[in-house]
Amino acid sequence: MSTTWACGTYSDNHDGWEDGDRWKTFMESDEVEIMILEAPDKLIKKINKKYNGSGSVIGYLTMKQWLEIIELLSK
Repeated sequence: MSTTWACGTYSDNHDGWEDGDRWKTFMESDEVEIMILEAPDKLIKKINKKYNGSGSVIGYLTMKQWLEIIELLSK
């Protein structure tokens, strides 16, 4: 699973581009965007349904949700 919370991602930091400094609010974000790179289709569908995702990218996840997904993928 790939995780990012930088500006321009599907997170509360989406519009964090200020004065050309794309990392200005990088660490202030409370949400992340993930991409599930490899997992069984059934599990990906389950995760998408639970976290309102569509496809391999799921955005606007809290850290608690991120940890829950890590736990699901590690089984």
